[in-house]
Amino acid sequence: MLKAVSFFIVLTTLISSCRESNKTEDNQLQNTTFDVHGRSEFMFINNTSDSLDFSLINWISLPGNRQEFELHIAPFDTFQTDVTSQGFHYFDFYVNDTEFKALSAPNASIVFNYDSDSIYFSTDFDSINTYLKKSSGSHYRNYETTMNLINLTQREDITYQSLIDKNDEIIKNAQLQLIKDRNELPDWYVVLEHKRLSVLGASYKLNCLTYRKRMLGLDDHIPVNYISSITKDVPYLDESLMGFPYLSRFYMDYCWQNFSPFNDTTSNHITEHRTDSLLDSIRTSLPQPFSDYAISLQLSRIIRLAKPQFKIEWANYISDTSFKNLIINEYSVEDVLPKGVELPHFTALTSDSISFDSDQLQDSILLINFWASSCAPCITKFHFKNALVEYFNNKPVKIINMCIESDWDMFTYFINKDPLKTFNLFANHKTTKQLMLDFGIDALPHSILIDKNGMVITNKYSVNEKTTISYIESLLSNYSCKTDL
Repeated sequence: MLKAVSFFIVLTTLISSCRESNKTEDNQLQNTTFDVHGRSEFMFINNTSDSLDFSLINWISLPGNRQEFELHIAPFDTFQTDVTSQGFHYFDFYVNDTEFKALSAPNASIVFNYDSDSIYFSTDFDSINTYLKKSSGSHYRNYETTMNLINLTQREDITYQSLIDKNDEIIKNAQLQLIKDRNELPDWYVVLEHKRLSVLGASYKLNCLTYRKRMLGLDDHIPVNYISSITKDVPYLDESLMGFPYLSRFYMDYCWQNFSPFNDTTSNHITEHRTDSLLDSIRTSLPQPFSDYAISLQLSRIIRLAKPQFKIEWANYISDTSFKNLIINEYSVEDVLPKGVELPHFTALTSDSISFDSDQLQDSILLINFWASSCAPCITKFHFKNALVEYFNNKPVKIINMCIESDWDMFTYFINKDPLKTFNLFANHKTTKQLMLDFGIDALPHSILIDKNGMVITNKYSVNEKTTISYIESLLSNYSCKTDL
């Protein structure tokens, strides 16, 4: 297997030997730098006599959220929007259920032309996005491959080393494909994408080990100096990569591992003291602007997962005003589904493959928990969800577990492995997209409490084994008192 450093030498040699380098207008944005306020323009042109179903999903690193559009484009009509593009990054869009991926950057203009006899990109990054279209937008890892790797990660009979070997094989094949197709792409993009793939591979190695050791409690062998061995020759201190989501994920795990390595058995849950120490660790271990970027990622995560625990003073760990203001603004935004609004309508499948409608949920307090087969913290709470079902048996309380971002086989595997006694629902890919939008799901696990009248009590409710039972008991008591009156 080629090491990263030698791979760069081979890559550079091959590119320099290519006399007919792709010199298009794509080159004008090759020196793009990260901009927290960066935006690009996307235009979809329907040059057909048919209406087209169109949707766009844009995952953003800071703050950790997404843009989403879903609409019908009339014949010979045009849709235009601004897309958040803080650095080089990809966004996904679908036309009549066909997936496309587009590279964008701050101040770029992406135009997608849909004709009856041709589909093509124009303006910025046209050769790159045309290449992505040819490869179905996933030249390194398609959905099926990704889910297979995630599912393998959860299996106790698969060793960590075999998972690493599988991941390395995927990344290496993608890098070789880039070299093979280099005549179709600008030189700078081939180098950039190779570096991004290198970070992607390292991100998986760190995240996989964190997941298996801390979440699943597996006895994986930890290599000596595993952090340095995983990050060796990985260009994670490269400003051109800031904005790619996988660099964000890499920093989340890298910073935690430097701060709390696996030989430290202390819990890594968010606490005020540990967060102060973590932010200090990031500030001293990473140079600027990467320390500000990593600190902002951590603070954005706390706002999304545990907003009541967030301290506004933590923003002072950030030196750059743009990053600091972004975090402060994210904290000030009103939550999706505040107290007192109605439960959004949804449909899903039961474990018996029967269609279920949320209108059937009436006259009970509801605790709805969203989870995924790849979310170990979700699965570790199953035993407590079972305890809640037993405790509130014959009382007007329903505990519902809704599986999203997963395939059906993994859903049925986990609810049957140690039988999950909650009311279990499954959301397909399309339903998952709508649920994430309607419930403001940015991370898992995600829970919401609904009162007997179908109104939100608390969205992003923290299910705590010490307080949840007593809290739901107090809700029941309040309803009982009102009934008596």
